[in-house]
Amino acid sequence: MLVQLYENPASIRRVLQDAGVHTERLSFSGSPVDIWFDALNQAEREGRVGAVLAIARDEYPGNADLQRLLRDPAQPAVASAAEETPPNEFSLYEALTKLLPAQFEVVLFRLGVDVQYIPPSTAPPADRAIALLRLLKQAGRMKDLTVAIAAVTQGR
Repeated sequence: MLVQLYENPASIRRVLQDAGVHTERLSFSGSPVDIWFDALNQAEREGRVGAVLAIARDEYPGNADLQRLLRDPAQPAVASAAEETPPNEFSLYEALTKLLPAQFEVVLFRLGVDVQYIPPSTAPPADRAIALLRLLKQAGRMKDLTVAIAAVTQGR
């Protein structure tokens, strides 16, 4: 979604800088998807993903899709409950397919998944979600996926 809201490099740089993300080592050439991928990885390393998403929320208050993705700050209680209950494979599939491409990449990064086992970002989201679910189920890491999705969708 950030890719659709902020497509040009100057806007992406502005949002990142306003969020307090260090942009000195980021490349702002290439496709918006590639720029956002690197930008969100940097924001994740600096603990600033929430700040980036807050800026988008504030600048696009009428964007229903964005507002739906950004949960109420009271939601961490829901995430805690989700962490304690066994993950439902179908609900994880649905959550993965609703993620923005950059958010999906952050989930992969958080989990330390070897991306050679996941279809590329140009593949349909359903294909990517199924491949990730199969890989993590086989490794017994479905609970880790639940935590990673909650963290990404809540900007933590």
